[in-house]
Amino acid sequence: MGRKFLGVGRKFLGIRWIFLGVILIGVACIGVVWVYCLSVSAQDLQKVQASLVKKYPGVDHIKIELLAQELQRAPDAFVLFDVREKAEYDVSHLPGAIWVEPGMTGTAFLTAHGQKIAGKMVVFYCSVGVRSSGLLDRVQNARVQNELYRQEAMEAYNLTGGLFAWHNQGRGLVRGLVPGLIPGLVPGLVNGHSPTDLIHPYNQQWGKLIKRRTHISYESAP
Repeated sequence: MGRKFLGVGRKFLGIRWIFLGVILIGVACIGVVWVYCLSVSAQDLQKVQASLVKKYPGVDHIKIELLAQELQRAPDAFVLFDVREKAEYDVSHLPGAIWVEPGMTGTAFLTAHGQKIAGKMVVFYCSVGVRSSGLLDRVQNARVQNELYRQEAMEAYNLTGGLFAWHNQGRGLVRGLVPGLIPGLVPGLVNGHSPTDLIHPYNQQWGKLIKRRTHISYESAP
């Protein structure tokens, strides 16, 4: 009888150790995934950027650090275009950025904004650079085919890493114009826009590239 209970006890002990081992392995795996998630944003954004450089060889890119520096030095020298859906733009965007439809043709862009960009440094951006690089490529092709714009020099760039990379670096964003407020008269406003940490993820899959997950939002803050 004693040997029987001893055997059962050892068996129970063995199961307990196995169970504990499984838990420890699970905790270790979670740790590995957590560490991976901390670095996946930068790695994947770099991969996206590399693919864009290959797909659009005629498109130039400007790094976030340089753009931020130049915007502080000479903000009036730039025109920024947000190449995302309106719902994304309404959640947050770069201060002063003009919203444009992602699918618009190069000719339509030049017709609508040709005068705005004359003599300016133009920067296109979207979530990660896919849509903005595509539009900039179409605009450049349209300029070559349009004699009216062909002779005018245009210094234009896609923002490296897009708005996700900008947000991942903790840089400032703003949301839509605050109705009824006069720009410059209310502390904390940027050209009549309210600062925000929120950012639209585009969708669940692309949103994984955003580091500060608690700031993800599909709707603009009230």
